[in-house]
Amino acid sequence: MIRRYGMLACLVLALTAGCGGGGRGDAGAGPDAGAGDSAAGDATAGEPGDAGGGAGTTDLPPPKTLEEAAQRVLGPDDAFIALDPATGEIRALVNPDIAIRGRYPPGSTFKLIVAYALLDGGYIGPHDEVACSGSYSASGTLHPCSTRNGHGSTRIVRALSDSCNVFFYEQGARLGKDRIRAAVDGFKLLEPTGLDPAEPTGLFPDDLPAEQAYLLGAGNLSSLQVTPLNMLVAFAGLVGDGSCRKPWFAERPQRAVRATLPSLFEYQALLMDGLEGAVDHGTATAAAVPGETVLGKTGTVLRADEPTALANWFLGYLVERRLAVCVIHTRAKGVEPAAVAFGEIFESFPIGEPANAATDLEPIP
Repeated sequence: MIRRYGMLACLVLALTAGCGGGGRGDAGAGPDAGAGDSAAGDATAGEPGDAGGGAGTTDLPPPKTLEEAAQRVLGPDDAFIALDPATGEIRALVNPDIAIRGRYPPGSTFKLIVAYALLDGGYIGPHDEVACSGSYSASGTLHPCSTRNGHGSTRIVRALSDSCNVFFYEQGARLGKDRIRAAVDGFKLLEPTGLDPAEPTGLFPDDLPAEQAYLLGAGNLSSLQVTPLNMLVAFAGLVGDGSCRKPWFAERPQRAVRATLPSLFEYQALLMDGLEGAVDHGTATAAAVPGETVLGKTGTVLRADEPTALANWFLGYLVERRLAVCVIHTRAKGVEPAAVAFGEIFESFPIGEPANAATDLEPIP
């Protein structure tokens, strides 16, 4: 896939650069966990869960807006955000109390931040390999990978597409807590975006012993917490033009950049190849949308406030629609529901349908 990805990367960049942000827009117009990741804390991955708990789509007329399509699939403990990476405009929002005002451990979606830190700092190259036998031993504890038999010799592209815990445990130990914290700060991942006065500040385990930094590498810490909106803004910068833009609604337009990733284009194709592979043949095949190019990353982790509850994530980018999306289930029954929900939502809302700008947030002064 790397051999052809230069063309797809160029397509993504061209579409992102050419995307306008006026009005309510048209999300479809114009040119680790996951299915096999183990939950954080080395919990055993469950069976794929129900995609939602929403009203369902049987015998209903086609949804008129993207928000309506998401509401039909999602339940009260779930959230959905879609934004334009080129402008930061929010195109759809479901359940802002979770999406904007909630704070959850990111699980394996955090591997994207670690992968960026590795590549940006020159700590790893496209051909460097980690031997994954199915588990990682540290401090007298054996931590399982996302597949019992291991991934074998694994490079960064496959580590992303298959969400290899062993690869990221080893690289987390290599980076160390301070470098990972620097990457988090570079994305402003813990800082409120300013979209809503009730946005919480994220949490980082600064008191984590240095020898346990490997846990950060795979995102397997419930004490690491971010808002879904902040995670999506960072993801949009990685799949877009290297700018993490301040999110806004059509009614309150603004063009501001929160963070920049100046060297991203030197290795962006590697990240995007891993994300495309996740949907094509890796942990996120349930998120595939027929006839469209989808890039994505799954994540599943135990929550600190509800130790028996799983937060299940899917971050996705629809190349032809130029749309970055976050789906989160905050009380998931398994390791796949967010990816399933993503696929169902966009299969029910064909490309070319107009997406409404989000309007269900209470007024912001």
